[in-house]
Amino acid sequence: MPEQGELITLEGSFLIERALASGLELEALYCVRAREAWASRLLGRSLGPIVLSEAEISERSGYPFHRGALAFARRPEPRSLAEALPAGEGRSTVLALPEIGDPENLGSAFRNAAAFGCSALLLGPSGPDPLCRRVLRVSMGSSLRLPWARLAAPDELESIARGGYSAAACVLDADALDVTRLCG
Repeated sequence: MPEQGELITLEGSFLIERALASGLELEALYCVRAREAWASRLLGRSLGPIVLSEAEISERSGYPFHRGALAFARRPEPRSLAEALPAGEGRSTVLALPEIGDPENLGSAFRNAAAFGCSALLLGPSGPDPLCRRVLRVSMGSSLRLPWARLAAPDELESIARGGYSAAACVLDADALDVTRLCG
């Protein structure tokens, strides 16, 4: 599934702060009155928060799950495979998910990859958008911090293995790609 639109949705103060820390520029920030002081401190004078009721924020977002703060930010430019992979010498771990389909599973994968010190995450050509609100929420913003790129095709994993990476997999399908041939 290709990425959608120029803006991404950030729900809740934690995710908004992570987005700003990752260098994203906010286009708008909506908050309830109780979050106004936090939003004003966060934004300074450059972009003031728009204070709305819970119901008005829910109406603008299209869902009631916003935790009192909702922001929209410009989508960063996608990375190429070469840009996402760690440069230089030394061991690194890259998580490749060429056929993941569920946004919540992808969010969990990003969160775990960040927790276990992975250097990058590689996705197949048709998986969920790593910057959709469900992935962002479940990943706790890890998809904003951890470099990721889309593989043009699952067989692109072979070139990564030739680049010195070892391959391991956990797929519950007898017809899945046998990664042991990549490690030979």
